[in-house]
Amino acid sequence: MDVLNRAEDIGEEIVLSIDGLSKRYYKTKKMTFALKDISFRVRQGEIVGLLGANGAGKTTIIKCLTGLVKYDSGEITLNSFKIPEQQKHALNDVAIVLEGNRNLYWRLTVMENIRYFLSLRKMGKPDEKSIDEMLKRVSLHNDKHTLVEKLSRGMQQKLNIAIALLCKAKLIILDEPTLGLNIIANHEIVKLLQEIKLQENSILVASHDMSLIESIVDRVVLIKNGGMLVDTDVKSLRQLFTSTAYRMCVENKHNTTLQRIIDDITSKYGSIVIDGTNENMWQFIINIYDKSSRENAIELMSYFLANDIDIEKFERETPDFQHIVSRLLSRELES
Repeated sequence: MDVLNRAEDIGEEIVLSIDGLSKRYYKTKKMTFALKDISFRVRQGEIVGLLGANGAGKTTIIKCLTGLVKYDSGEITLNSFKIPEQQKHALNDVAIVLEGNRNLYWRLTVMENIRYFLSLRKMGKPDEKSIDEMLKRVSLHNDKHTLVEKLSRGMQQKLNIAIALLCKAKLIILDEPTLGLNIIANHEIVKLLQEIKLQENSILVASHDMSLIESIVDRVVLIKNGGMLVDTDVKSLRQLFTSTAYRMCVENKHNTTLQRIIDDITSKYGSIVIDGTNENMWQFIINIYDKSSRENAIELMSYFLANDIDIEKFERETPDFQHIVSRLLSRELES
């Protein structure tokens, strides 16, 4: 698939510019491309989601633009400075929260971590009022004298993001911000990032969490096998999904063997997905791509009726964001 690029330069200040970025690795004398000709922008006030399967190259991109990994070709401009030539100046206005839970000093308290990381910015004496307000905002005010090692994973991640915001960076980079969090902590982080979005911070976020990406990003950069697949806004990405999906619920009153039904219909109708079963109630997803698949849906309904399987429900499905991304990565959509 050719790269879909609908990201238009509409005049805002460009905080991050990546052009033709490539990175090669050698293993047993065999060359492997970790990144191949990656190009995209992050503008002032824009939140860009960096998506891709494990090993696609998302973290390698982040490591290249933060100077942790040396790239082979291309150009990275961060806050008008070149990486790595002007790395020290470039990273002055960047806050980074890397994947994992080692972004903080565990033997220091919440306040000690905040003061330490702010001191690295040479921002002068910390504004205690701003710190207190931020800690209240992330629900850590009552834990400000607690050792980080005593905090939950979700609380640690909220502290990471709070420090990034207190640094007043032009660009915040988040690598898997919800990784390893429980449902409650995940919800709190997503809510916090949604609030950040309203402040027009520039953010580059790499994540597998589709609900997070869909709820906060303005644009999506999709990477596959180190190469660019998509660079577009979320609305345009949704419009790529041109098929219509329907959910059909059927009831098996005569205990017909489910496996026989599944084998029978999947051999005839490739666009049918068995979505779940509940005792004698089965649910099927039908993706309608073209005229032939519409005919398949009609034939399937006839098949159920012929086998004395009652159709209880037939309704249109709204395609979810994760399904769209999965289809793109599996190259089901034609360019």
